[in-house]
Amino acid sequence: MKMTPYVRKHSILAWTILIGGLTISHPLRSDSITAKDLSLMALGAAPIPSPKIPPPPKPVFNVQTYGAKGDGSSYDTEAIQKAIDACAGTGGSVYLSNGKFLSAALELKSNMTFYVAKDAVLLGGLEPEDYPEVIPYTTNESVGVIWNRRSLLYANQAHGLRLDGGGIIDGRGKQVKIDGTGGHMAANAGKRPSLLRIFQSNNVIVHNLTIQNPRMWTMVYERCQDLLIEHLQVSAPAYYENLDGMDICDCSRVIIRNCVIESEDDSICLKSHSLTGLKDILITNNIVTCHRANAIKIGTATLGPIEDIRIRNNTIRSALFGGLCIESVDGSIISNVVVRGLEIKQAGQPIFIRLAHRPDWRKATPNHRPGPGAISDLLIEDVRITSTHDQTKAGNSITGIRGARLRNITLRNIHIEMPGGLTGIPATPNVSDNNYPQSNIFGHAPAYGFYVRHADNVTLENISIGFLKKDARKWLGFEDASVETKNCIDRRLISQAANHPRNFVRPEPSEIVALWQGDAPGLVTNANPETYVNERYQNVSVPQLLVYLPPKEKANGTSLIICAGGAYSHLAMCIHVENVVRMLNDRGITVFGLKYRTRYGKNDVVADALADGKRAVRLVRSRAAEWNINPDRVGVQGYSAGANLCLNLISHFDKGDANSADPVERFSSRPDFCVLMAAWPNGKTIDNFPLGRNTPPTWLAIARDDTTAPIAFSQSIDDKLKGLGVARELFVVETGGHGAFHYDMAPGPGGQWPKPLFAWLDKVGIRTMPSKE
Repeated sequence: MKMTPYVRKHSILAWTILIGGLTISHPLRSDSITAKDLSLMALGAAPIPSPKIPPPPKPVFNVQTYGAKGDGSSYDTEAIQKAIDACAGTGGSVYLSNGKFLSAALELKSNMTFYVAKDAVLLGGLEPEDYPEVIPYTTNESVGVIWNRRSLLYANQAHGLRLDGGGIIDGRGKQVKIDGTGGHMAANAGKRPSLLRIFQSNNVIVHNLTIQNPRMWTMVYERCQDLLIEHLQVSAPAYYENLDGMDICDCSRVIIRNCVIESEDDSICLKSHSLTGLKDILITNNIVTCHRANAIKIGTATLGPIEDIRIRNNTIRSALFGGLCIESVDGSIISNVVVRGLEIKQAGQPIFIRLAHRPDWRKATPNHRPGPGAISDLLIEDVRITSTHDQTKAGNSITGIRGARLRNITLRNIHIEMPGGLTGIPATPNVSDNNYPQSNIFGHAPAYGFYVRHADNVTLENISIGFLKKDARKWLGFEDASVETKNCIDRRLISQAANHPRNFVRPEPSEIVALWQGDAPGLVTNANPETYVNERYQNVSVPQLLVYLPPKEKANGTSLIICAGGAYSHLAMCIHVENVVRMLNDRGITVFGLKYRTRYGKNDVVADALADGKRAVRLVRSRAAEWNINPDRVGVQGYSAGANLCLNLISHFDKGDANSADPVERFSSRPDFCVLMAAWPNGKTIDNFPLGRNTPPTWLAIARDDTTAPIAFSQSIDDKLKGLGVARELFVVETGGHGAFHYDMAPGPGGQWPKPLFAWLDKVGIRTMPSKE
């Protein structure tokens, strides 16, 4: 049986660090995809929670007791090292507080905490002699030590080591002098100091610190096990070359989470310098910015096996070259890698997967000459790629070489916006098999989206892709590759100017939730595939709920499910949902964009849309606690055909089925309030809508000159509700037609409808102000 990333079972389900009273469990598991996994689509990192900084573990060894001055100008190296030596093995803390402590290189030891308090800074010295060469083993054992020779903090076989405290470690890299000339890595790598190097150490925790201004790679961890890196602010700004954010080399059982990383070179870099390899790595909920290289990268050094890697819910703010890079070029066998929930902005090559061979470049031992490696069983899903730049020839590639093919690669549930702009189709790239695998090596490829070469069993599923400037190329090109596409949408030109107000910034959903478990009821098979043209969804057969959460401090418990218009043939969620998310979130209102079924074949579209609307209300109520909303303040808002759906919903709701096997169906589908914008009759009259005394409070907006949705229909709804004693209000503008209520776009009072709506909602008891107010 072929093992893929999403069915493979691991022999290691969890591991635990226990140190200084702190227990950390590693949540690596089988990563089997469940129905819940498919219904949840977390894109990017959640807000980084504030760290809880513990007090220094006792006994406390205050460096000032050992003679440290902390004045920022006197060297405190000897005093700090004396405190470290005294603390080693005690489980206590070396304590730096209330000062700036200037130091040359220090060696950390086992079973201790190096504690830099919030009011303290450890400053690196500026002289070359401050950083003597210290390496743990010969270069024959690991090519990594060719470069990893000097640092401010160093540890080898320091088991049970912890760095903590909330303070700052500042290498002052721009000022550090180098014994030698020239600035390129090949000339001076071995002479430039990192800030932290930890070798061959187990049960290590590094968290709650700001680590900044290195002269070389910021942090290097090599051949470590049971390593937690958490709540770090890492800053390696672009003042020099080769300033990686962090390098994890030949380690196992590692967690990197809740970090904010800015670097000149690769930001989070997984490497193998020896035959040891990497295993069981979790990278989750980090925010990454890379100025001149790649954001999250496996490679380039790849000698030993690399397996069981999980990269979950991270945000890449920018990268000059690759956003996500997975490379094997030195013989490494990379397998069982899962990337899930990733947001990539402003990367030149958002996804770069490369298998190649540079046989004479590196050796693990004098007699080891590795052949080509392998990349297999790779899953990348739930990814949003926007603002892709073309400084380094934008593209995405999945490529091997003739003697080494990639296998079993799956990419799915990915939204991509590429720059486009080519008027011709480039020739097939001529790339050497043993060159350095920078992600722009293919230049402008024959496809504007993905280029695949020398690969087997590549699956691209639910890919929605388009370009911002007209482009002559197709979205997908491949050579000597077996590629299967499933439900992929080539959106072509994405036009935003006509659909959004000035200075619009597209909101990013917190989740995209499948509305139904499995197929939606009444699914028509062999119908038209979904498309996306001019930012409008067409042929929608798989309904979803897009979740837009307000800041926690503003959330007021009120939620609004918005149903876009489009005559049941398309969904203009760009105008009706995306344009109002920020405004509503700023008021503390949680927004749900309902991607309901449209005409996609011989389906009963009105019945399908109504079923989707009822399901959406139930689903929101069922997860009210999770989304921090009040289950008794769930509203619906519709435009045009979306208003027709909402009118059907408030006419046909039910209290739910208490005996249903599906727990979602046990909740009521009655909205707590309703907003009808330019309600479209769809050939019906008010008599076709059995409104009753239990109809929820309803606010209607209509333009007198709207010929698509005549004012008489909205007036008839208003009259019927009045007769039933239902709270309601009719907001009428004189001009604007059917687009009179396009928020912040339509001229006149219609474009500013939120003000009268909020006033009415407050009057009927629906909270619309942020919670802090």
